[in-house]
Amino acid sequence: MSDRGDGLKRYKVMAYVLSTGLWDTSGQVRAEDVLGIKDEEFERDLRQWQTLYDGQFKRRPYEFDWELFNELGRSLTERIREKLPPQTEVYYEPSDDREFFSPDECSDSSGSGVEGVNEVTLRERMRSLVHLGTLMGSKA
Repeated sequence: MSDRGDGLKRYKVMAYVLSTGLWDTSGQVRAEDVLGIKDEEFERDLRQWQTLYDGQFKRRPYEFDWELFNELGRSLTERIREKLPPQTEVYYEPSDDREFFSPDECSDSSGSGVEGVNEVTLRERMRSLVHLGTLMGSKA
């Protein structure tokens, strides 16, 4: 599952484009799989938090309260941590996509008005490239 051989299970709460918001060492996971039971209230709150993240890509003008978003993420992390055995490590990966791009980079710079090139697509590409660079051990 998410055991690195030391008997400790590890999970992280991390927002990512269209994800579950909950990850183990192999990728994103469902809360029910981590908890071993269905916790509708927690799953709803985790889904709403992830939806906030996904929605920030669609805001024009771009405005997003990263402090509040990360506070909610830390709260979710504490809640899931309380539901799991002590030999389980759960941590929060803060988000602030302002470090990856500026809103000016998220427009069609050619001015061509190309159909399908929009703020959401360009932001997702930038975030994905940064994530891919992290997975491959390089800095983007």
